[in-house]
Amino acid sequence: MGQGVGVGSAPGACGSPAETGLVGTNANSAHASAQDSNSFLKVVSPVIEVVKGQGRFAAKAVNPILPTDPDLVLFRTLAAREDYDSLTQLCRERLREAPDNLTRVRWVKDRAIVEALQGNYAAAYDLLLTVYSLAQNIEGAPRGKYELELGITLFRLHRPALALDRYGLAYRHSRTGGDRLNCARVDTARAQVLVTRGEYFKALHYLDRAEEVASEFRDYRLLADVAETKQEAYEALSRIEGA
Repeated sequence: MGQGVGVGSAPGACGSPAETGLVGTNANSAHASAQDSNSFLKVVSPVIEVVKGQGRFAAKAVNPILPTDPDLVLFRTLAAREDYDSLTQLCRERLREAPDNLTRVRWVKDRAIVEALQGNYAAAYDLLLTVYSLAQNIEGAPRGKYELELGITLFRLHRPALALDRYGLAYRHSRTGGDRLNCARVDTARAQVLVTRGEYFKALHYLDRAEEVASEFRDYRLLADVAETKQEAYEALSRIEGA
């Protein structure tokens, strides 16, 4: 794993997420504010046309050089429109057609993202748990993305230590899979947790590393998240120095 925090094969010393006491958390009691959900998934609407017919969704790139998975393009476009019903339908449809466990994990993860975008973190967590055992048999970048979303959800459910465990795994798998950009996303998410714990210098270390990669890939949304978190860390340090 690289420079992870609290890395383990399962979240925390208690083992699997099902043993953390979070399963079946009431979605209303765990419902977070819309402000919290803003940083869960930042999306930029790509230049595509959404095609709907016969109860199914598809995406057609208006810009033919758009270098991305059509399903990912469609997901991001619908998310940018906040069309959560269509997003849920898309995830369910793709899940029904899933040919293997890797695809099943992907679409359950994406369905969990849809719930999290609406602030339903407990529902997102429960969805991620349904494929937890399948995810343990996946390596590389796909596993890294799953662990990142699980970590984000745990953080929103006020379990920062468990979130750091997942981020450690997410970074390791993302690095092994060569997904440097997801490594940067993990570093940013990890730094956000560390800022809330008062570990500002450690957070800035991860943010510097994330900023370098995000700049290389020209991921301006991620750069904005890095800048916002850095500002929080520096402001907190200033208050400490002025005390």
